[in-house]
Formats: sequence, C-alpha cells, structure tokens
Amino acid sequence: MMNDIRRRTLLPRRHRPHAWGLALFVLGAIGSTASADVNPARVDMVASVKAVVPGRPFEIAVRFEIDDGWHIYWKNPGQAGQPPVVTWNLPKGFEVGPFRFPVPKRHVSPGSIVTNILEGEPILLATITPPASLPADQPVVLQGKLRYLVCRETCLIRFADLKVELPVAEPGSEPQSANEKLFARAKRALPETKSKHLSIRARVEPPSPVVGQSFELRVTIDIRRGLHIQSHTPLNPAFIPADLFLAPPKGVVLREPVFPPPKLRRVKILGQLSEYTGKITITVPGTVEERPSGSPAIEGVFKYQACTDKGQCYPPTGVAFSLPFGGREKQAGTSPSETSGGATTAATASGTRQVGGSGGPEPAGESTVAEDAPAAAPNAPARKTEQAAGKAGGLEGFLAGLGVPGQLLICFLYGLFINATPCVLPILSIKVMDFVRQAHASRARTMVLGLAFGAGVMIFFVVLGLLAAQGKNLLQYPVAVIALGAVVTALALSMLGVYTLQPPSAATRIDAALQKDGVWTSFGKGALAPVLGFACTAPMMVGGLAWATRQTPQ
Repeated sequence: MMNDIRRRTLLPRRHRPHAWGLALFVLGAIGSTASADVNPARVDMVASVKAVVPGRPFEIAVRFEIDDGWHIYWKNPGQAGQPPVVTWNLPKGFEVGPFRFPVPKRHVSPGSIVTNILEGEPILLATITPPASLPADQPVVLQGKLRYLVCRETCLIRFADLKVELPVAEPGSEPQSANEKLFARAKRALPETKSKHLSIRARVEPPSPVVGQSFELRVTIDIRRGLHIQSHTPLNPAFIPADLFLAPPKGVVLREPVFPPPKLRRVKILGQLSEYTGKITITVPGTVEERPSGSPAIEGVFKYQACTDKGQCYPPTGVAFSLPFGGREKQAGTSPSETSGGATTAATASGTRQVGGSGGPEPAGESTVAEDAPAAAPNAPARKTEQAAGKAGGLEGFLAGLGVPGQLLICFLYGLFINATPCVLPILSIKVMDFVRQAHASRARTMVLGLAFGAGVMIFFVVLGLLAAQGKNLLQYPVAVIALGAVVTALALSMLGVYTLQPPSAATRIDAALQKDGVWTSFGKGALAPVLGFACTAPMMVGGLAWATRQTPQ
C-alpha cells in the first residue's frame, strides 16, 4: 500500500529534475527580491553650526551612504537619470542656495547610455541664509522632502524626509562650528576653483547664438610645462582619464564632448601611454532650443590627474569653471552671425580680474580659469551629450534633433517594430481572428470594438505610469516577481511535456466568452496584449525612456 501511495504522490523519476529546477527558481526569486524592500541608500542632513546667528549664513549637508554597486546622479545626470531634488519647507525669511556637488564619475550603461554618477558617500552642500532678526525663544526647524533616483541594473525612486532643528544664538555673536570633519571632507570632494597644474579657457562660437541655432563650445586646457595628464581614453585602465562634465542652462542642449587625439609615449615598465601635454581644445556641439531665463551659464568640471615627466603624480582632482551664456531670441531680419555679448570675468588664484589683450574686458562669450602658483612637490603615487539623443546618427539622430515631436515619432516607429518581436507577433493572431469575425459587422460596431481594444492597452500603461509617478515599480515586489516567474515556468514546463495543464471549468467559460465579440471582451484583449508583449519592449523603448527621464518635470 505504501508503494501505491508513493507512486501516486511522487513525480516520475524523469520529471524530478524539472521539479528541482522549479524549486531552485522559486528560491532564487525569493533570494533575489528579498532586498527589494531594503533601501540601497541612506540619507540624513546636518548643519555646520550649533546655533543659528541671525543674518549669518551657514551650510547644511545632505549626506548619502550608498551600497556598493549602486549610484545616484550628478546635477546633470547625462543621457538618463535624475539628480536629487529637495522641496524645502523653511521658516519665514530663510533662503537656501543651490546644491554644490562633488566631482562626478562617468558611467556607461548597456546600450552605450552615458551618465554622470556619484558613488559611495557623496555629500551635497547648500548655503542657508537666515533673516536679520529671529525670536530667541523659538528653535529654527529646517525641513525638506528629498526625491532621488538610486540605480544599479534597475533604478528605484526614493524619498527621504530631511530635518534639522537648531537653537537661535545671540545676534552679533560668532557662529559655533559643528560637524567639522564631515564638512571638511565634503569640501575636499568639491571641484577646485583654481588649478596648480593647468588653466582653462572656455568660449562659445558664435558668442551669442539665437534660438534654433547650433553653436560650438570650445574648452581649451593649457597644461603647465613639465606636466602631462592622461588622455580621455588611457591605454591602462588603472590610470585616471581626462574628462569633461557640463551642466547647461535649461533650453540649451549639449552633445558629447569631442576630445583631441592623444600623444602616445612608451615608458619602461608601464609600456605605451596615451597622454595630453601643452595646449588641447575640447569641442562640444550644442543647440539653443529655447531662450534661457535669468543669468544663464554653462557650468563645467574638468577632471584629470597631473603627472611630472619623471612619473610622479598629483592626486586626481577636478576644476570647476562657469561660462556666461548669451543665448537670445532670434529677431526678424537678423542673421545668426549678427550676435553680440557682454564681457565676463576670469577666476584666478588671486581673485577676479579682467582678461584681454590690453587690459580690456574678456571677449564676449568667454571665461577663463587661470593657473595657480607653482605647485609643490607631488605627494601621491602614480597610479554625451545630446543629452537626450547622445551620438545618434542617421534617421534616429535626425528625428531626435526635432525635439519632442521627433522623439514621439521615434516612439511611434518603435511601436511598429515591436509588432515583429517574438513576444508581440503571436498577439497579432488575436486581432486577425477579430478582423475575420468582424468582416461582416457594421462600421460603427467595428469602430467601437477597436476603441475598446485600444482603451485596454492604454489603461494598462496608465496604471504603470501612475505607479512610476509614485516611485513604485511592480517588479520591486517579491510577490509580483515570484508569481510572474512561477506562471511562466509552469507554462514552459507544460509546453515541454513535463505535465499537462487541465484548465478549470471557469477558464473554459472565459475562453468561450473570449470567442465572442463584445466591448468588454475587446477591452480585456487589449489589456492582455501589453502583458504578453511586455518582455520585448525594453530593447526598443530604451532610447525613448532614456530621453523621457532627462526631461524636467512639468
């Protein structure tokens, strides 16, 4: 009798490997999603003072602690991603300045998507300016809602409540410092405002491009005699590449920087090196899509590591520069070459000075970061952007250059191409059968059923969009991943002949109902279509989604 029970309850021997495979899959899904609810980044906010002195500015630091392999984004994320944004809730009369970011790192994702990221424990600094008078008996409460994107293979939208409570000090007293080590570390990670090793000169040609006009940003790096830096693509991955990070004003689009060819030099032990010496010019094509408001400027950071010709190297660093941007509206009857701009100033080691051939102002549309005093002895061992479209060429590059209409047309073409993928092609048979059944129906009924099918498709993506807007991802939840994986695995094993699925009577009735033509039936088929074809949308939609994530929320 025991043998009979075993024969009835145990899988046949030839099916046991499949059962073990299914069990391992479920266990793996549980393990891989167990961390989905764990935030890979922790955030807090601290102040640089122990008490607020009325009228005396102080700093706050938003400190991230990011797990290995994860990252957040710089103020200009690149071709995808979003920078951290805080919605402040400050007492009346308090003002807060923009965040100051540490030097970023270039990251290339699958699909050659170039982004500017921050890893490890980045700290963002901002300046708080209190009013000239404050009630001494009420503490100051600084609050903000932080929204940030943290990514690895996938991206998670996260929110954090920031809060600092400080007492009010006597007016005219000296502020007492707090968290000194943290703020010192944060300032060391910021790009320098002057360099010991090189000077930077940036200009735009033409100086004041009009809306709709293309221009070229030229960043000239003059490396001090006796020094060299690694090229943008060093031959040894252990070397620090020269890199340029740019943050244009809203309405100005910059493509990927074009670096000059390097000089190759062979060195004993290290082999062949790819270097820059003397003066080099990096060019960045750009376009003015709309007139920037306020006092627009192109902000940049040049990242490098300088070494002497004897092989001793300084620590890697970044130098910040800012170029006032004189974009303007195009006037009727004015050619693009008829442009003008105002004078700018140049940051130097000794402060701000005018730059020009005879002591006059710096030419319009130019900015300079001059070289600092001679450097001390080395103390360290040697060791894209049309932002939306990248370097896309051909038809895609042409359409991307048309702005939003071109991007929408790209998405439309993607939708047509998706119909030929293995996920979506079988779904077409559902519609073909509907066409056959509706061949003799009235035009009005055919129109209604078609609209119902389309509504089912749209509702599915509207629900996904609402979830995304709330910072939620369906596949973040272990239950959703396990359920989806279990269903797909069960169907696959059935198709391989491991067992036969006998649908219950309810499923049979549903199938019979689907054979009928009705508004709700067509709506259900429309909702089912994107579910079945969802797996094949990623390769086609990655470009459109990368562009969409770069847009400023409206």
